[in-house]
Amino acid sequence: MKDYRIELRWGILFSLISMVWMFVEKNFLNWHDEHINSQFGNHLLLLVVIFAIVYYLALKEKKEHYYKGKMSWKRAFLSGAIIAVVIAILSPLTEYFNYHYISPDYFDKMIAYQTQKENHPMSLESAQKLFNMKSFIMQGVFTSFSYGMIMGAIIGLFVRTKKK
Repeated sequence: MKDYRIELRWGILFSLISMVWMFVEKNFLNWHDEHINSQFGNHLLLLVVIFAIVYYLALKEKKEHYYKGKMSWKRAFLSGAIIAVVIAILSPLTEYFNYHYISPDYFDKMIAYQTQKENHPMSLESAQKLFNMKSFIMQGVFTSFSYGMIMGAIIGLFVRTKKK
């Protein structure tokens, strides 16, 4: 377990950052209220940027402090995969905290927005199937794991030690 301390710490840190981000979305950007229509593109873009920064810092730390400055892409990818697993395991707790404590009315507001918007409104049944705790927990686990694997592969290319 000592070998994976860095990955564990960064996975936990990412989960905490995502909760802080949810707080900012709700309370400062009003993306869960009057600016709910701004959430989709902005949310995804910013989440990918946060993902990339966390992965870069984590893999750079692993390279410098664990591998003494020399790390192959394979090792970087493996490290990124472990971080992805940690984030995915913590995702149900993060999602529950986000939507139970930070933004408890998020699902109701999102269902109302999706069913009443002018362009391509969803049916009530479809919106209810998509915007609920169970669905978001499942999406959170899958998304954090798949994005994490992709991010580990890409960031690993930048962090690896180049052959001379």
